[in-house]
Amino acid sequence: MAKKIWLSCFGGYSYFLLELIFNGNSSWFSFILGGICFRFIGKIRLFNLNNIYKCIICGIIITFVEFSTGIIFNLMLNWKMWDYSTLPFNILGQICLPFSLIWIVLSFPAIKIDEILTKKIYFHPLSNCDVNENLSTNLNNNVKSRIKISQQKIKDANIT
Repeated sequence: MAKKIWLSCFGGYSYFLLELIFNGNSSWFSFILGGICFRFIGKIRLFNLNNIYKCIICGIIITFVEFSTGIIFNLMLNWKMWDYSTLPFNILGQICLPFSLIWIVLSFPAIKIDEILTKKIYFHPLSNCDVNENLSTNLNNNVKSRIKISQQKIKDANIT
């Protein structure tokens, strides 16, 4: 659990810094938002997909999380954390096409960073292939043991 929190904090701090660099300001809530997005990136990284598809999915998820957060905190609660209304192709000033494209591009290094950090923290790579291989091995062993049990039952039934 502490390792997942550490990964979330890394993502939150990175998101916070990106906002400072691009917008000149940020908020504590951006730290939380960044941590959530980075954990999503970590989950998407495990999918057995081409990296381009992973980046597109990550960009869409980050954009959706920003939009949902913006609707609640910027429009409903009037926190005014960000305003993209002056940027082209924006929706309610909460998301815009240029930043969605930026999230897609930044997802590639984020996926790689998550992979490196996960290997360092958990001391082993977490990949979808490893998970599938372990599941397949366990399933095969389970089936083999059930076949042996069934064969033994048949032998026992024939003896009596």
